[in-house]
Amino acid sequence: WREADRHLAAAAALDPVVARQIRTLAAALPFLPVPDAEAARLAAELAADPRGAPDVPSGFQSNPGYYDVPFPALRLHHLAALAARLGQPARALAYADTVARGGAGAPARMRADNLAAGMRVQTVWAAGLPPGPGLADADSAWQEGPPRKSEVFPYLFPPSHVRFVRAELLRRAGRLTEALGWYGAVLEDTDYALVYAAPVHRARAELLERLG
Repeated sequence: WREADRHLAAAAALDPVVARQIRTLAAALPFLPVPDAEAARLAAELAADPRGAPDVPSGFQSNPGYYDVPFPALRLHHLAALAARLGQPARALAYADTVARGGAGAPARMRADNLAAGMRVQTVWAAGLPPGPGLADADSAWQEGPPRKSEVFPYLFPPSHVRFVRAELLRRAGRLTEALGWYGAVLEDTDYALVYAAPVHRARAELLERLG
């Protein structure tokens, strides 16, 4: 984490929005050795920022300025992920409820519901809650297609994360064969999967040993 912290600090000089985005999502992963104090600092920073988060990171815009608008629901998404990491599932689920209530109109309603469901899945996994509700939400919200519900992936977490969390919840539910398959799919997302490589290899080894 010390090395990543150094690079993220350098990236912030180029694009502070994207750098904070990546720093927040890294801090939300329970298996990374990010200090709790850093996660708490990021949560306080996000909570104090009324602008929310841009719907698309400014460094990846095809039409500069067109997408760089605040989307407060994304700020709540990040706050929920950090709260779950910090052992505050009730707070994280409250953020999800706020997002679910915020959609107006059919497209906004679908987007709000899907984003809130994804937040609940993340909370169930990161906070170690019983997996049943998380798996139900995963089936309804975190779909990769076809058709893929792209509104669930506004650069919040990559597909590798979605697969990893599903595998973790299946494992927790005792559905070991299914979990093994999902773990195997995580590293197919080569662009973003490196951070999951070590926990995936360990989990697969443990499952294979249990399954004989």
